[in-house]
Amino acid sequence: MFRGLGLVALVALGLGGCDGHMPMHGHGAMPGQAGIDLQGSGAEVDAFFANPNSRAFYDLSAKTFANGTKDVDFPEYEQKSFALFRALGTAMGVGPAAMQDHLKLIPGQIRVIVAEDPTALKDYDSFRAAMMGPP
Repeated sequence: MFRGLGLVALVALGLGGCDGHMPMHGHGAMPGQAGIDLQGSGAEVDAFFANPNSRAFYDLSAKTFANGTKDVDFPEYEQKSFALFRALGTAMGVGPAAMQDHLKLIPGQIRVIVAEDPTALKDYDSFRAAMMGPP
């Protein structure tokens, strides 16, 4: 149900211009920012996944949900995610608070994705596929 929602939001911020099309997410780009449609591939998508903050979010998620979604300290995971989102906002030039606000639902979406498909975080490529959703 939520598969593919998060990454669309993540890259909607400042990675370049498309037409503002934001499939499946429903937020659109932040004011003054063009969105990117991540249903596919390209330099913008590759640049997003090459960002160390994106990798750190995967690492945090994989560690947090290594044994499934039960017994996870979700508020702690959420706060650590927000710290990474703020760092991503700084790295992408959008600002930490704006990025955190824009991505605030993603930790919950990851929890649902993992509950539906425990293999979604087995490696970074699986994470990328889970975040992008089906082609």
